[in-house]
Amino acid sequence: MPLATAVEPTAVKRLGNFTIATFNGKQSALTSALKFTRDHNTDLKHIVSPPSKLGEPGFQAVIVYPSDHHISADGVMVQKGQSAGMYSRDCPILFLCDQSRGHGLLLHCGRPAMGKWSGGRNIVSEALYTMESWESRPEDLSAYITAGISKKWFTHDLEKDQELLAPFLRDVPWAIDEKTGGMDVIEIIRVQLMEARVIQDQIFHDGRCTYEDDGLASKRGGDADSNFTAAFIT
Repeated sequence: MPLATAVEPTAVKRLGNFTIATFNGKQSALTSALKFTRDHNTDLKHIVSPPSKLGEPGFQAVIVYPSDHHISADGVMVQKGQSAGMYSRDCPILFLCDQSRGHGLLLHCGRPAMGKWSGGRNIVSEALYTMESWESRPEDLSAYITAGISKKWFTHDLEKDQELLAPFLRDVPWAIDEKTGGMDVIEIIRVQLMEARVIQDQIFHDGRCTYEDDGLASKRGGDADSNFTAAFIT
């Protein structure tokens, strides 16, 4: 069996001393991320596999002090000496950080984690609560949203998918196309951050769609493997 060959990241964003890099799931994503982080004089301390369904272990959980190398969660803290990488397919990853205090959160913003279910919170509100508990005000935060599937391709059957869409039709009906059932997850994230007082000019998106970009894997596009986003501070 041939050894996996590392390739350059599809996208890289730097926020102060933080680096966030996304790797193509079709081209040895984890191998590439491990090489990239080593080249930047750090190692991936934690590898995060987000839950795929509501209620699974780690669902909407933000792990502040991870102890294991492999973690099941929707969010993990990144700070000096505590780098992390997270798998994702068509779901965007959000990196939320306080550059001055030197800590950030790597977050999986899939449809289940973005829904405000019985507890009234989702992964973004959990992240904001966590950052505030670390004395980071929303107006001091920077946010970077990686590639995710666009509204054009993230369509739903409005009758068959009623249960999946229920919290979104209740809370953010403007994000669902009434004809195609297309959901704009990127805009839901952006609006929720701004409503929490994160400054608009401090919210960034890489502008990529997983379904359309040849440099990324897409579940709806028929790809079996996951993209991988690494975040670390230097």
